[in-house]
Amino acid sequence: MKELSKKITISLIGAIFFLVPLFFSHILKVLSFPIIFGNSSYERIKVELFYGLLIALIPFWIRSPFFKKSRAFFENKRNIFGIIALLIILCISAVLAPDLQTALLGGGEKQHGILLFIALGIFFLVLATLPEIYRISFIKISFVSLAFVLFYATMQWMGLDQLGSRYILSFSEGRVFSTLGNPNYLAGFFILFLPLVQKALKTRAMRNLWYGLLLFGVAISGSLFGISIVLGYFIFRLFSHYGKRRLYIPIIATTICILGISIVSPIVPREKLGSAEHHMIIWETGIRAVFASPERMLFGYGPEQFRTIFPRFVAKEDARYFQDNTPDRAHDIFLDILFSFGIVGLVSFLALLLVFFRNRTISAPSSQVMMLFLLFFSFNIPVLVHFLIAFLVVSLKD
Repeated sequence: MKELSKKITISLIGAIFFLVPLFFSHILKVLSFPIIFGNSSYERIKVELFYGLLIALIPFWIRSPFFKKSRAFFENKRNIFGIIALLIILCISAVLAPDLQTALLGGGEKQHGILLFIALGIFFLVLATLPEIYRISFIKISFVSLAFVLFYATMQWMGLDQLGSRYILSFSEGRVFSTLGNPNYLAGFFILFLPLVQKALKTRAMRNLWYGLLLFGVAISGSLFGISIVLGYFIFRLFSHYGKRRLYIPIIATTICILGISIVSPIVPREKLGSAEHHMIIWETGIRAVFASPERMLFGYGPEQFRTIFPRFVAKEDARYFQDNTPDRAHDIFLDILFSFGIVGLVSFLALLLVFFRNRTISAPSSQVMMLFLLFFSFNIPVLVHFLIAFLVVSLKD
């Protein structure tokens, strides 16, 4: 029975990495599944699928031999204290949230409520207790899923996809979104796989092939941030041999990217800034809201509250840009955490990053994925598929 539980555990985790990036609610509607999923959006479907597979996984994981290894995690008092502290921060932020139900369950298309954070924590605990050989296998499974996502993106780029024009808001000509629903999300998905090419693929020919495919995917997504970060990544790779432990490199790189946008934006005409101008307004408004009161500064507004709070603090001259589409995120992972969980939550997040980087070389694949994760989502919104890939890599032994 233990061996059966082990096999089911591995199968369900593999299904998460294979199916979650592929599930696209509009395809499901065409295949006559509206009764099950209703009017759910692309990202909500992925979250609901993740919940379902995770719930099915837990009983088998508890019965499997891997569960015995996870008990050692709770024997460390620091781990227990850290978990309790994070739960307290989440609960305080939720209680202070203007909409408690949305803070707990999530709202809109992404469902990034406290429930998702807890589910991701459980999933990471399950993942971290598995032998290394299985985690490498999950990376290879993810590459298979990636191939399907890239194939669908190529179909859209060639104008062969008939679903996009019917169900998705139109983007600029030449940009594609595949099963992730947004060109920037798609670019982020491809970017996180760049360091994994070296980890999962052994032959030079296969590595070069996938490097080319990933760069092609980022290019057809049309994501300016994505293309810029890819260039920065390869420059970083050229200079990474100069030091084994350089924690300050990703911090400096992130700061340069943010300052670069800030410096360039006043020079470039506002009408040519596009989404970058909107991001600047969103950041300014988010910071204004955070420091509006002491309790919000300490504990934030709770998750999934940005769309509710934003209209109260946006400047009158900028409100016209958001009459038809109020932003639901701060479009910056650090500011989004600050807005949702306050200074206490942001300090906790930075402490987790410090723990992660402390015992790893900056040239390791896991460090590079985390660097890319932080860089890309300094300007965008992390979605479930990005969290899954980042968590998988964090659990690896370099």
